[in-house]
Amino acid sequence: ARLDGVATTLETTCRDRAGLLNGQPVVEVKKELGDRYRMAEQERAQRESDRHEAATRAAAADQEAASRATLLETRRTQANEARTALDAALATLGLDEAEARRRLARDAVWLAQEEKALADLEMKRRDTATLLEERTRQVTGHHAQGEPEHTAKEAESARTAARATLDDTRARQGAAAAQLHADDTTLTRRADILADHARQKNVWRLWQSLNDVIGSANGGKLRNFAQSLSLDLLLGHANHHLIELARRYRLERVAGSDLEIQVIDRDMGDEVRSVHSLSGGETFLVSLALALGLSSMAGGHQRVGTLFIDEGFGSLDPASLDTALASLEALQATGRQVGVISHVPALVERIGVQVRVTALGGGRSRVRVAAPHPFRSHPTASASA
Repeated sequence: ARLDGVATTLETTCRDRAGLLNGQPVVEVKKELGDRYRMAEQERAQRESDRHEAATRAAAADQEAASRATLLETRRTQANEARTALDAALATLGLDEAEARRRLARDAVWLAQEEKALADLEMKRRDTATLLEERTRQVTGHHAQGEPEHTAKEAESARTAARATLDDTRARQGAAAAQLHADDTTLTRRADILADHARQKNVWRLWQSLNDVIGSANGGKLRNFAQSLSLDLLLGHANHHLIELARRYRLERVAGSDLEIQVIDRDMGDEVRSVHSLSGGETFLVSLALALGLSSMAGGHQRVGTLFIDEGFGSLDPASLDTALASLEALQATGRQVGVISHVPALVERIGVQVRVTALGGGRSRVRVAAPHPFRSHPTASASA
């Protein structure tokens, strides 16, 4: 029976409890209330902070308002003072406020124009003051001189005479100016004529120089001039061969002459010698050099393949003969054929290939080619008669 009573009490208590806290557990209710409390506390703190910030702003606004009120009072005082000064200035200038505002509304262009006009007026004023001072000084000086020396009639007569003299002087000046202009024109034409004369004289000098060089009725000067140029070229080639044949000598044209040749003796301090002062052997070597030079000129773009030399070797000493033959052999080595016509026994011994001509009498001769010696090797083709 007690158990039933306890159960009944428990059931009654549970029904009562179910009506409390909407049936939620106490723990959850306490947690929810705690969360609400904390949120409320945070909101209260935020409201307190906002209130404090609002109070600070209000204090600052009050301070700003007081400052603005003080500044406003100062500006009102300054405005009153400015108004008083403006009224005084307008009264001094004789203007009302509307006219002053209209003038102040003018732009910078108008102000610049007004400033320029004022500057011009100031300049004119200074010029007028200077002119007035000068005229005043002149008047003072005029009065200080007293009465003029001549009467008005005499002065008028003198003025008329001076004007007539002036007109005459101007007329003579015009005539002189016309003469000066004509003289200037003549001088200009003279300068042009002189310039043209100088140009024509230069042309004349050129043709006169050509006439002095090549001018003659029969063409002799031109022929000599052209031959002198060819001779210069020939002497250049000959001197090139003389280096091998006779290094001692060098050929050149006689100064002031067209076709004459002289010899420069290097061993004698470049002494100038006549070609007639050379010995027979030297003359032969010089002639050989000239012949070789002439063959170089005659070839042009084509080679002269054959060269014949007739006599002259008998005048050479052994050393000069060796030099001449060495030069001829050097020419043969370049592909040329060199024929020598000579009776010199020593030269015959030096010739490799020989064409011998034997007299048979009765105007007949026999020609035969002698084969080269088997132990000799002379490249120079030659003829012996």
